[in-house]
Amino acid sequence: MQVHLELSLKELAERLQLASTSTLRKALSGKGGMDIERLQLLAAIPTRSGALPNLDWLLTGRGPPTISPYIETNTKGVTWANWLSDEKLQALRVLTSSPFPASHDRAIK
Repeated sequence: MQVHLELSLKELAERLQLASTSTLRKALSGKGGMDIERLQLLAAIPTRSGALPNLDWLLTGRGPPTISPYIETNTKGVTWANWLSDEKLQALRVLTSSPFPASHDRAIK
């Protein structure tokens, strides 16, 4: 993720409110982890293009490493949020700290 965010270890540690880079180094090497507060901070750090870290990719390796912060609608008018499980949709709401507009909630247009 550090590569996608284009931040040094020190800069990323500062953005995650870590006292040093050692916790971050352990997490990146798979020898440690991060608490939910740090993951929430990480999820809010945009890349230069405005994309955000994809926590599903960080936790499972599935999907792209970054995602657009905007809800995308395909040509049939169905939002990708319709395809998320209730648990993942709720987690996304918590991470973004703002609910999706009611028009995007589980309604297939």
